[in-house]
Amino acid sequence: MRCVICDDNKLHADRIASLVLNTYPQAVLNVFFNPFELLDSLESLQYDLALLDISMQYLNGVEVAKKLNISNPTCKIIFITSYLNYATEVYDSRHINFILKSQLEQRLPKALAKAFEQIEGEQTESILLQLKSRTLRILQKDIIYIERIKRISTIHCPEQVLTTYESIPELAKKLTRQSFERCHNSFIVNMLFIKEIKRTELSLEDGTVIPISRAYAKNLNESFTCFVGECI
Repeated sequence: MRCVICDDNKLHADRIASLVLNTYPQAVLNVFFNPFELLDSLESLQYDLALLDISMQYLNGVEVAKKLNISNPTCKIIFITSYLNYATEVYDSRHINFILKSQLEQRLPKALAKAFEQIEGEQTESILLQLKSRTLRILQKDIIYIERIKRISTIHCPEQVLTTYESIPELAKKLTRQSFERCHNSFIVNMLFIKEIKRTELSLEDGTVIPISRAYAKNLNESFTCFVGECI
């Protein structure tokens, strides 16, 4: 489990790091005193948990969180600050907790324990994608469908579209949720997002139309019927 701390005050960063390692000794910990260095690290690293100071010299911690929400969407974020007036501003980004530094020893261990429990649960429902320059973990429930065009597989998610050289069979082996079904040699669909199935195509909730090949039609219809609770 990889955690990152970003605080431009070294004493505060060391204090937070000590509490993290006391709660979860196995954590792999990265510490940055400059938020731009943290953002640069996202080119090659992915984080499970980020503990961000809000009031930093170079970049507001909420802005850092917004960028993390996009580039590292499964990362849990805990804001840590000395100033209560940031309490409303943090809701501009996805986060799981907001802690005042004056209450750090009392509140952070409990927040960490809860975050680690969520992360461990989600990791069993996530997959690792081999992208061009990095490895990225994404939640299976966030995959809408996967499409293969020539040698590229495109993974469509609500907030991002990812590409990989991994094949459809390779990706299918990674998908453990029962909601995924092959509907074509070039498509895997998450049945959670299906709105309607016709003879040669299906429609998703967002209006996307995906072809159904004859080889997969029967199995898709049977799987979808069972999935929606109509299977006897």
